[in-house]
Amino acid sequence: MIPPEEQEQFRRARRLYEQGRPAEALVLLDDLDRRSSNLADVLYARAICIHALGRDYEANLLCNKLNHLHGDARARRLQALWRARRLDAANAGAAKEGETPGPLDWE
Repeated sequence: MIPPEEQEQFRRARRLYEQGRPAEALVLLDDLDRRSSNLADVLYARAICIHALGRDYEANLLCNKLNHLHGDARARRLQALWRARRLDAANAGAAKEGETPGPLDWE
């Protein structure tokens, strides 16, 4: 749970993310994480922003940390969603290029 004195900064970060400004949101979230280390909600929000910036490997590592420290099911759902999107994109690319269909195309 985010301490009351930190909640406004967390809300600002969320608004920035929702406005399509994940890099700015991440600055606020990184600051929160430095002051209140490893809070589940902050780690989750950081993972989302990092992923939005195209830093997939780092986002997955953060989800692993969130799952390890907190047993947070949100981290596992994010990773499953991202994995599914990568497979969909790979399958769509293969279909466009006339390559052999990917593992989900036969269903």
